[in-house]
Amino acid sequence: MINPKYEYLREYVERIPKDFETIGTVIHSGRNLIKMITVDGLDINVKRYTIPPLINRIAYAFFRPSKGKRAFVYPETTYLQVLERH
Repeated sequence: MINPKYEYLREYVERIPKDFETIGTVIHSGRNLIKMITVDGLDINVKRYTIPPLINRIAYAFFRPSKGKRAFVYPETTYLQVLERH
């Protein structure tokens, strides 16, 4: 999923999984890895999740949205809920 505001970066974003090891600067290394990458003058943070345990993989495959999808959608829904309260 790509936010429509950044659709012009689609081709670059789709290459990130293949190039992840060789691009960007590590800003966090732990259970997950976060890198900062600059593209077209825009700094973006990219998070690589570890492979979840088997039971979680089953849950993500059949019952829950992926961690990546939730990370994309959750900030937008939270922001909209805050706006609705005001």
